[in-house]
Amino acid sequence: MTLMSVLYDTGARVQELIDIKVADVILDSPSVVALTGKGNKTRRVPIMKNTIALLQSYLAENNLNQQWKNQYPLFSNNQHHKLTRQGVAYIIAKYVESAR
Repeated sequence: MTLMSVLYDTGARVQELIDIKVADVILDSPSVVALTGKGNKTRRVPIMKNTIALLQSYLAENNLNQQWKNQYPLFSNNQHHKLTRQGVAYIIAKYVESAR
């Protein structure tokens, strides 16, 4: 759910979503997510309150709110590795199927 909310709220490309690190998420006001796109260009995208709440819960549930985990990928697979494009496609397909 958090992945889908961040994807929708930021308008990120899948690769940008995959590359988000914990340090790229700033939940203090103004709340933004730093996205690194094509050509290594970084842009800071504001996020809405619902997404902020989801991210706060997600970071706490996954113990990612510790300073030494700042360079960890925000979204990871079961082996704690960065998600792949196929992994994101699988997650989206799972939500699409449950919505039907």
